[in-house]
Amino acid sequence: MNGRLGGRLGAWLAALGLILPACTASAPPTEAQRATALWAALEAAIGPAHCGSEAQCRTVAVGQKACGGPESYLAWSTRGTDAAAVQRAADAWTAWQASQQRRGMVGNCMFVTDPGAVCQASPAPANAAAATAAGPGRCALREGDAALK
Repeated sequence: MNGRLGGRLGAWLAALGLILPACTASAPPTEAQRATALWAALEAAIGPAHCGSEAQCRTVAVGQKACGGPESYLAWSTRGTDAAAVQRAADAWTAWQASQQRRGMVGNCMFVTDPGAVCQASPAPANAAAATAAGPGRCALREGDAALK
């Protein structure tokens, strides 16, 4: 009987060893953590938005108003930026925001127009190598229009 009990106990302890790690696994991310990660991915896709001319500057719609339409726009540059990655990141943020609205979070229905983007002059860098890497400017929304911050 002692051998049988030892065998059962060993099997039970082995099963417990498989179950306990699953119980202590990390919890899924909170909505705040998910929002932070999605926003960081969007900022990473946009990158520094360096530009040499206004022709390199674009805007992407982000978020979703409760009554439809984007919540805001962000400026980005075609210079060294993957347009599809920017759009995927903006779409992921917008989908997350729409899921929050379905859960009862509300916003206003004020219409937001695309402000367009401009290439704003950057302050002079400390050295020539930095100036060449950065370019003469950075894409930004036209004055008077706000983006999500």
